[in-house]
Amino acid sequence: MAHAPPQRDVFLLLALALAAYANAFQGAFQFDDYNVIVLNPRVQSLAAWWQSMPGIRPLLKFSYALNLSSGLGLFGFHLFNLALHGANGILVYRVLRAFARRAGMEQHGEQAAWFAAALFVVHPINSEAVTYLSGRSMSLMTLFYLGSLLAYVRRAENGRGAAWLSPALFAGALLVKESALTLPLALLLWETTDRPRPNAVHPELVEGRTEFLAARQGWHWALLAAGLLAIAASPTYRWMLAASWTVHPLSESLSAQPHAILYLAGQALRIVSLNADPALPWTPSSGVESAVVAAALLFGLAQLRRRPWLGFGLTWFFLQLLPTHTLWPRLDAVNERHFYLAGIGLFWLAGHAASRLAEYGKPWWWRLAAALLIVALTVATAQRNSVYRDEISFWKDVAAKAPHNPRAFNNLGYAYSQAGRAAEAERAYRRALALAPENLRASANLRALGKTVEE
Repeated sequence: MAHAPPQRDVFLLLALALAAYANAFQGAFQFDDYNVIVLNPRVQSLAAWWQSMPGIRPLLKFSYALNLSSGLGLFGFHLFNLALHGANGILVYRVLRAFARRAGMEQHGEQAAWFAAALFVVHPINSEAVTYLSGRSMSLMTLFYLGSLLAYVRRAENGRGAAWLSPALFAGALLVKESALTLPLALLLWETTDRPRPNAVHPELVEGRTEFLAARQGWHWALLAAGLLAIAASPTYRWMLAASWTVHPLSESLSAQPHAILYLAGQALRIVSLNADPALPWTPSSGVESAVVAAALLFGLAQLRRRPWLGFGLTWFFLQLLPTHTLWPRLDAVNERHFYLAGIGLFWLAGHAASRLAEYGKPWWWRLAAALLIVALTVATAQRNSVYRDEISFWKDVAAKAPHNPRAFNNLGYAYSQAGRAAEAERAYRRALALAPENLRASANLRALGKTVEE
């Protein structure tokens, strides 16, 4: 039977979120924020949002309209995003506690769940879904996604909660971001990690398990079908699909994904190399990269019954990347905000490993090491937040870490130009043109400075 997490643990997670993101309130609008928030007429007021309906991602746009109507400016946007992240940290903790009980992990499972949630809260890779304001698409979707999963688990374990709650929250996730379509598969993943056994609340779990699961998950699968039909019927989505596949054909996109997935997983360790616009080349993955990804996925699936903690963590990671790293077309090979939901699986594995290692030594050593790691990641996140304070610092960071990225130098040049730093703007524009001579935006921006491309 589920038990509420200790209030101390919950408050500590919230305190960590505030410590990691306190300086995020200094952040400015950046990059995609202008297209989806600042210059988007559909979200400038609640009335404008209503008049724009029906449209894609309505709940996400509603949240933007709500912020813009609040009069709180950037502070309101950052406060909303931080509140989302704190709530998600609590949901991660509760979901993983429930999984630890399911896997029979008892006391060390509680420690593993909390440590994984703490990593989720303070790790700088998640700053793109928190400090980067339009990264809210991931954090808001995750709130509904994990809420739906937790509602499903609570009702399955002890019959608590209304039957409609989990499907309703799933619908909310879909209305924020279409990548929430993986939720029915996540429910199957959850059920796969447990063998049928007697259940006082639902004895039908033992006999007729398939029928029971069909009844329990029927609305989720119906919503999945409805979501896929809505995507197929939407002119906007059809246009997006056509445009993306024109730039990167399906075969090219699929061949690049193993490298992109390994890059994204590696960013969890390369915390000083985090990059909001890495411009990862669309080159075919090597045979070794493809083999590593396939082997990790198959290994995770094979461990679902033998070592549920391991199978769940690995499979969850790949499952959450399914929409963005398979058939769904993309203009960029990878974005770090997609780690936000997927990374929960890897954080769980780290939490489990740490809690097991603690059993072989003195507990206070484990607590000290865990505390030091959490402090270090909190500091790293605060440093990462400082990149978002203005557009010059943002694009300087991108250009330094991706010197092959012409978009970074063009945007850096524009930021310099807006700040009245013409000489630095010219150098940035010329660097963009050296990388991509056909870059029309850089050419136009250079002429706007009164310079010619040939100089």
